[in-house]
Amino acid sequence: MDSHIFIKKNLDILLISIESLDPYILEDIIFNSNTFNLIELFIIRNKNCMRYEDQISFLHYCKILIILQQISQIFCRIEIQKNLNIIFKEYIYCNVDSKEVEINNYLKRFQVNYRKSIEPYLLGQKNYNYPENISDLAIINLFILYQMNSLKGTYILLLYLIIKNITIPVHIPRQKLS
Repeated sequence: MDSHIFIKKNLDILLISIESLDPYILEDIIFNSNTFNLIELFIIRNKNCMRYEDQISFLHYCKILIILQQISQIFCRIEIQKNLNIIFKEYIYCNVDSKEVEINNYLKRFQVNYRKSIEPYLLGQKNYNYPENISDLAIINLFILYQMNSLKGTYILLLYLIIKNITIPVHIPRQKLS
């Protein structure tokens, strides 16, 4: 039971990342699935431990695997991989104060979606109030999505979903331009 809660929490944060990257990707996931519908996505997004403690519901693991399969198929597309490459190049080669469009738009959308979706008292003040922590989480999720195209992409995604402490921020430094 304990691991199921963290799988849903991490899946919800991954869906926030997908929605921040392109809001229409979630529509593709719903419309391309014969066994998965909008109501089930709504249940995943609204009834997990990071939103409302008293409304935790449980989905079968097969539904979660169907969602992962749909995410994998969508993120293996060439145009999405090119977009992810552009965002990572901007992130790696720009200053912290850079005005690069793609990465800053993604980070702003992620922060808005994250703060709109996640209850602050469940994370703690430090993890919720500091934009750097939320940005680090956004980049980690983006990297997980980027890895979907690799040979071990699905394995990496499954490991990500079962790790309990993914909300603990990891600092990913940017390179400084000389």
